[in-house]
Amino acid sequence: MKKASAMNERSPTPTSTGRKVTQQTSSTSKTPISKGIGVMREKKIDAASSAKKNGDVEVAVSMLLSEASEGVSGSPNRKAVERSETVRIMFTGFVATRQHMQMIDTIGAEIVESIEEAHTATHIIVTDGATKFRRTPKLMVCICKSPNIIKLEWLEQSAKEQRVLDTAPYLLVGDKEAEKHYSFSMKETIQNGIEVRETTGGVLGGLYVYICSGVAGNRAPSTKELNLIIEAAGGKVLSSLATCKLLDPAKTIVLTSDPSTPSQLREPGVRNILKLGGNIVPTSWLFHVIITQCINPVIELD
Repeated sequence: MKKASAMNERSPTPTSTGRKVTQQTSSTSKTPISKGIGVMREKKIDAASSAKKNGDVEVAVSMLLSEASEGVSGSPNRKAVERSETVRIMFTGFVATRQHMQMIDTIGAEIVESIEEAHTATHIIVTDGATKFRRTPKLMVCICKSPNIIKLEWLEQSAKEQRVLDTAPYLLVGDKEAEKHYSFSMKETIQNGIEVRETTGGVLGGLYVYICSGVAGNRAPSTKELNLIIEAAGGKVLSSLATCKLLDPAKTIVLTSDPSTPSQLREPGVRNILKLGGNIVPTSWLFHVIITQCINPVIELD
């Protein structure tokens, strides 16, 4: 992360072997820390969930985005606001130009370039209007941490007005081609992400993930990138299944290639964790969970 300077695959329907993975992604809020702010937040999330149930997904997203951005992105009327946090911008899916870097300097923001720092990004620019949306490793990290998945137009307009504008009018929603390709709705993903970060700390919050040998690089990101994605989603990466006797097997996920290989299923501890109630899932399941920000809500595995 530094001041600005010059400088993938189709999501298949999740299938695998194992039992069932359960994860609650409801809008039930945490116990409020204080009577004022906590209760108000609960009411906003409940109201947004109610709007979603009634089919008003756009209204729900707007309400939750406003709540999530308080103190960082300002109110949804696009007026200039005082910010307590630095705006950190990441580009993914296309290469930023020198002009884009100058725009970032103009609004007093910072550029985030490495995937190791992707979890710190507050604003993620995923298309310049000409390039197609891509489910990159950086995007999968960022989407677990921020609701601001936006178009380049946001940066252009912010630089033009020399202030950081609200992101609501520039969210990448309604990209029918991308949403069909990856089988998701960005509006619902943004809403799910906000809710699950409030309730469980992430879509994989409370879960343990063991990555089998041969997964990384096999129609999947590298080991480092997979670890960062899982951790950004609130999960804990296991280096071995030997420690699982100390954990809750029902909250343990064994991640295989898609499809899984016989050698992966024979790895030490895999069959045992399955017998104890653990879960074996392919990478396609993980990628779908990340792009939708939802474990839906019970995944039956054969």
